[in-house]
Amino acid sequence: MSNEDEKTCNPDRPEGPKAPTNALIEVHGLCKSYLSGTERIEILKDVDLTIPRAVSLALLGQSGSGKSTFLNLLGGLDRPDSGDIFCAGENLNQHSEARLTVYRQKFVGFIFQHHYMLKDLTALENVMLPARIAGKSRGKSEKRATELLHAVGLGDRKKHLPHMLSGGERQRIAVVRALMNEPQFVLADEPTGSLDKENALIVAMLLFSLCRDFGTTMILVTHDPSLSAMADLQYSLENMRLLFKQDRCREPSTTKSETESSESPTREP
Repeated sequence: MSNEDEKTCNPDRPEGPKAPTNALIEVHGLCKSYLSGTERIEILKDVDLTIPRAVSLALLGQSGSGKSTFLNLLGGLDRPDSGDIFCAGENLNQHSEARLTVYRQKFVGFIFQHHYMLKDLTALENVMLPARIAGKSRGKSEKRATELLHAVGLGDRKKHLPHMLSGGERQRIAVVRALMNEPQFVLADEPTGSLDKENALIVAMLLFSLCRDFGTTMILVTHDPSLSAMADLQYSLENMRLLFKQDRCREPSTTKSETESSESPTREP
């Protein structure tokens, strides 16, 4: 991380406690609830998680289990009721709203089920948009956006408007747009959910490949077991808590006793 990025991630409030390790993301005792009428509904309860750098993590769970809420908290789109979220050692709870905006621009890439391309902008302009919002120069932004489009086989589509592209092509653009600002991590919320099986596989393979090539950590929410199987780590959200499922990086040395206890709550990889 550059000195400029380190300064950007620092809160403009008094400095809070540091995360105890050098992991990219650490979550401690995270709780979140929402008020529905007069009733408060608990979504997440005492969630702990450590996410290393340059790994992919798949998060499974039923609809309404809190997966998207968890991504929103990691992305600084929402705040927890209690608990701490650290990014590169800095506590997001200490960030003002202005600093959270900068945090999202500099550190996080977002991919959703829908591509959310602006209909009046070309493919190239849509990919460049995060860099332009962040105030980066047009020349450098256009060069990187062009390289990213070529990387996903859409170099010849850069002047096309969204309605001239297929669903799979639009979602590929959403993937590279998330990587435009070279984020520390990508949050992908059902990124292939609106695609047919063939296009879903193409987009998923490109997403994992690009994150691996750029050394980008990815947290992926999905209902698709075949998609989650591509990730290095697998967790599920059940009954407001995070359950560890699998660590592909450690599979060769996993013992029977470790396998039998692999679904214990919030076990760290």
